[in-house]
Amino acid sequence: MKKHFLRNLLLMVVMLSIKMSFVSFAGGSWVQDGNGWFYSTDGGGYLSNGFCEINGEWYYFNTDGYMYTGWVQGGDGRWYFMSSSGAMLRNTTSPDGKYWLDANGIWDGRTLGVSDTSSTRGLF
Repeated sequence: MKKHFLRNLLLMVVMLSIKMSFVSFAGGSWVQDGNGWFYSTDGGGYLSNGFCEINGEWYYFNTDGYMYTGWVQGGDGRWYFMSSSGAMLRNTTSPDGKYWLDANGIWDGRTLGVSDTSSTRGLF
């Protein structure tokens, strides 16, 4: 019984931490300072610690509130690519053309390339 309770508690903590990593937000403005870009909320705070949806695009913010670009490993352990504008790339390849990012922006671990036996391009 105790084992079952602990397993369920752990599962709930993991699910909540994943949910907390992805937040939708509206109301605020982009600000750039000497360290980079951050999103100032209407309440005077800033977004930090994970992914946030702003005007239909997903962005990743570090613990100090600055927007990331390039490869980011989310709290779920998966890899995402944030464009030079900071927006998550989805349904496309990474800028170098080597990695496919799905509709959720997730890289599935495979590499795009050309087969040694043909000129066919595909996932390997």
